Amino acid sequence: MNHKINISPSVGQLDTLTRVVDLLIGNANVRTIFEFGSRYGEDSIEFAARYPQSAIYCFECNPKSLTILREKIELYSNIIFKECAISDRCEIIEFFQINEAKTKTAWADGNQGASSIFKASGKYPLEVYHQDVIKVQAITLNSILIQENIPEIDVMWMDIQGAELKALKGMGSKLANLKIVHLEVEFIEIYKGQPLFSKIDNFLKQNNFVFLCFTSKTHFSGDVIYLNSRHFTESQIHTASVLMPVENKNLGFFWSKLIFRVKYFCFKCKNFVTNPFAF
Repeated sequence: MNHKINISPSVGQLDTLTRVVDLLIGNANVRTIFEFGSRYGEDSIEFAARYPQSAIYCFECNPKSLTILREKIELYSNIIFKECAISDRCEIIEFFQINEAKTKTAWADGNQGASSIFKASGKYPLEVYHQDVIKVQAITLNSILIQENIPEIDVMWMDIQGAELKALKGMGSKLANLKIVHLEVEFIEIYKGQPLFSKIDNFLKQNNFVFLCFTSKTHFSGDVIYLNSRHFTESQIHTASVLMPVENKNLGFFWSKLIFRVKYFCFKCKNFVTNPFAF
């Protein structure tokens, strides 16, 4: 692997997430950030610069990324690196690593970031992945939180190619202690058997998370911010939504409440017309 590979961080998505985090938590109050699918460390380094007082837990299991990753993060004392995959069980698993020589892509490294615990489906029209199967250690988020004695996570950034739902389920009851999550979702099955956006969205909503907005979106995939309503009030969530571009925000959450209030007002008006002395 070329050690001179230089991939820029996801600045657009990070800028949007930073605005939300700084509004709801406060920059100086952020203590713990988890980043999964770190690749070469570009996003972890950006988090370390934006939140220098925070502990940035950086996770990557692809051996083809590790040398560059370690070299890049060694200057940042607040980045803690964990060499493992994240899943819903602690075990040795198959990992489908991108073969850069055979994969058809515009990425110079063959798009190592497309490596996954899932096998490629062949349905993604923009790239053709050729994967080699290796074995890696997988752990759960619950086990990491216990091991590191971490009571809660302020921000979680997930880009793990279809494994996001497994990682979230691996938190168990500690999912309640996650405040803000930014994760990649797919609308088509890029990897065989991966959960799509609707399934992840349902799971998070069932666990008291509110869909805030997309930070990026294409026909095939997107990046999404969810807020844990256990940690933020409806007013705070509404205020955060105002910061988002109209085309990206979750209007359903607020329209549903507005519609309810309009229906309630109409009901009161109807009762007033038929029985004005009741008011």
